Amino acid sequence: LVRSSAAPEAGTVGSPMVAAATSASSAASLGGAARWPDAVLLDSRMPELDGEGVLRELRELAASLASSGEAAMAARVRAIPVLGATGSTDAVEQGSLLRGGALAILVKPIDPVELALALEREARVALPPQARERQGVE
Repeated sequence: LVRSSAAPEAGTVGSPMVAAATSASSAASLGGAARWPDAVLLDSRMPELDGEGVLRELRELAASLASSGEAAMAARVRAIPVLGATGSTDAVEQGSLLRGGALAILVKPIDPVELALALEREARVALPPQARERQGVE
């Protein structure tokens, strides 16, 4: 999960805060509706729920919110940009994440510059100048 306006001691790269979760349930405990992520970097293979499952849960959550009259919240969930991460170069695995709603796929090990560029390009998360310099992004 990537959130902006993080405290420097939180392990940030500039102003975005990066928080890690190993499952959908642990991701849910990192924030809540008051602290929506600016972007999600989703591993295709997680211990409790795989990437496709998390994408499915996000779609189901948005549908549930919409059907209960929470259209603005549903739109907010649908608008969370998701980047996929996988150790596999298998086109089928990568394609399933893209079909599920991921905007791009990053192959592990993920290069920090590639991640920074994907966050800016795909998720529209603007990195501050000092983070761009530190990551070698032009």
